Amino acid sequence: MDRSCFAAGTADAPHSVSVECDLLSPLLNVVGEERFNMWNNILMLAVLTPSFYVGSHWGTGGIAGIWVFIYPLVALPLFWRLFRKSK
Repeated sequence: MDRSCFAAGTADAPHSVSVECDLLSPLLNVVGEERFNMWNNILMLAVLTPSFYVGSHWGTGGIAGIWVFIYPLVALPLFWRLFRKSK
């Protein structure tokens, strides 16, 4: 089994969530929600930075675990606001 293909395949899963959220920010800007986008980014900074610090106690696995569990929670407001505006 080619290990490089396996590693690349597993690395793509977290990026799919990140790519979707990376597309939400420009879409929110288009519909006039620049201020909400800014405050959500400040929230992400305030929540993710200390979370990564705590997760680093367990190494890269801890940081990855924090990303998997905390990032979707702080990204939910982006989805909520965009889908509310698109109605």
